[in-house]
Amino acid sequence: MGKLLSIKYWYLIPLIYLGIFWNQYFGSEIVVYTIFLFGILLSVKSLSEGTLYFIIVLLLFDDFPFQAKENQIFNSIYTAKIFGQTITKLLSLWLFGLIVLKSFQTKKIIIGNLFSKIFLSLMIIGIIVGISSLNYKYAESFINDFRFFFNYIVGFGIVVYLLSEKKYFKSIFPLMTLIFLSKTIVLTGTAIILSNFGSILTIKAGTGSYLIIFVVCYLLYLLTERKYILYTSIGLFLTLGFLVLSASRGRIVITGLVIILYILTIRKTKYIPIIIAFTGIATIGIFFINPSLIDYLMWKITSFTPQKGSGQSSYVRFVEVSNILHQNFTSLKSFFFGNGLGGYWDSKYFEYPFDLKNTSSYPEEWILRDRYFKPHGIVQFLLLKVGFIGTLTFYGSCIYIFIKNFINFHKNQLLSKESTAFVAIIGAGLLPFYLIAFSAKLQLLGGVIVGIYYCYSKTLKIE
Repeated sequence: MGKLLSIKYWYLIPLIYLGIFWNQYFGSEIVVYTIFLFGILLSVKSLSEGTLYFIIVLLLFDDFPFQAKENQIFNSIYTAKIFGQTITKLLSLWLFGLIVLKSFQTKKIIIGNLFSKIFLSLMIIGIIVGISSLNYKYAESFINDFRFFFNYIVGFGIVVYLLSEKKYFKSIFPLMTLIFLSKTIVLTGTAIILSNFGSILTIKAGTGSYLIIFVVCYLLYLLTERKYILYTSIGLFLTLGFLVLSASRGRIVITGLVIILYILTIRKTKYIPIIIAFTGIATIGIFFINPSLIDYLMWKITSFTPQKGSGQSSYVRFVEVSNILHQNFTSLKSFFFGNGLGGYWDSKYFEYPFDLKNTSSYPEEWILRDRYFKPHGIVQFLLLKVGFIGTLTFYGSCIYIFIKNFINFHKNQLLSKESTAFVAIIGAGLLPFYLIAFSAKLQLLGGVIVGIYYCYSKTLKIE
């Protein structure tokens, strides 16, 4: 871990990301294919090294551009295709194949902790209900819903089967942190450059930016343990500044939530003023880059309330959850089990008060048939696919893990301070993370995070 936080890596990883960033907009897809094929060859040579390499690649690449434009060239593993399938889909299948191979070699199946057991149970229920409801007729939606669970299985499996050695899985958090900070440095530089050519309101960040909840906790862990104080302080400044640079209500809320949960877990509330100070200094720093970024942030945090007559995303989500909950509470099957994989909702109970065709919210076919298969959020997704009870059980397991770690924090420290630190970070971050894990990238990395939790928990003999 110390080597990963050395000065060499603080310079090296930003330079690597800068090269990838440049290639995404101005380079060639050939570079992306080369990176992918090199990983395949490396994983054949060494399962663990190849798997860690692919996790780093998943973290380094962005899944959409920071400013979307018409006919935008964007060379990423999330967009480049082979035989009509994105590299990330093929990568998931490749890694799953390695997991199956390893499970045969070890002759064991690892289900995981309480969260994993509930997660897999909901997947099975979703499949059964979906098939019994004839949702397989909507094959594309059925498969896309299954991928939510499949991505988690792959992420969890590559840690517990392929990165089971401590020297590998313990390196993921430091690497995640350095990559996140590298992206923040590059995006800050981009914001400064763009500011010289006109006013910008915000910088869009890929869905990997939601890993901020684990990054900020890891940095707080280093700060409270008085490790690498200078680098940790710089990291916290950049991380909290990122919330201003790329304003998002969801990121702000979950980051605030996870900081509170983590600080409560480790009983270090005296650090709250320090966090507030870092946030204030970072905000002032962004203000000097471009005051428009602060104006946009203020608009974001003061416009939570959905407004009728507008196509804004908050009202779309409000209509979604209203219709889905109506299904849950008017059907016993939907209340307990949901509509299953491939399930959909309509707007007969609560109509959309604006023309959806002008909002790009859903495919036109869904709008014309008034059948919507994928909502804009994981909470709505779970309510629709696995029901009200299934959703409560899912989030109840996250709360259970947090409470158990909160109660046993000091006792666990006597067994292993390092294991306790990582278990506490993930225990505090799991609920906030699964409020926003809406992309395939986050779903796969969610499995990785829970896999790390499982590996460290074995040291402490906890769920």
